[in-house]
Amino acid sequence: MRKRITIEQMGLFEGLTPGRAGKDARYANRGMDLERMIEYANRRYAAKGEAIIQKIHTKILPIRDGQGKIVTVRYDKSTVDYMGRIGNRPIAFEAKRGEGKRLDLGRILPQQLEFLQAWGEDIGFVLIALEGCEAAWVVPTPFILGAVAARQAGGPRRVSWRGMGWTATGLASIREADMMEAWRVPIGPGGIEYLSAVRRIWG
Repeated sequence: MRKRITIEQMGLFEGLTPGRAGKDARYANRGMDLERMIEYANRRYAAKGEAIIQKIHTKILPIRDGQGKIVTVRYDKSTVDYMGRIGNRPIAFEAKRGEGKRLDLGRILPQQLEFLQAWGEDIGFVLIALEGCEAAWVVPTPFILGAVAARQAGGPRRVSWRGMGWTATGLASIREADMMEAWRVPIGPGGIEYLSAVRRIWG
């Protein structure tokens, strides 16, 4: 039986030091740990000739006080975290680490949603990892857009895409209980094998 472990057991919380940048730094540090797991998977995909997927780096802008001392940083992100190709198919996705067993939809920036929407019918999604879970989830763009629209409308919304039907709750966050089984990616010693879900969803 394949061994399954939680994100915490893979060391996702090692070295978390919020520092003076506060909440933004906590999210950034968690993102860095998730990034290492994704980069590990990406190197394996490249070595096996399955896909070439690269990190799109974020500009970090230091914010200084009147004495020129850096007091915090701002993260300038205009697109998504990862882009590349699976064979001849383009892929783009954002990776988000939730707080507790939920992800605040407000953490997906408007420009990232716009980019994924413009990406069209090519492979685009948000990879969501939550604390204490033995899985991550590949959530295709139409469902993320539906969840955001339902939140803005303040009520549930039905989303249908590629034969999958899902009801967005209209809440401000997406939780483990909201996830579809088709989006699920087990986490094991090899990290987050997200291409298994991509192949299952997009064929």
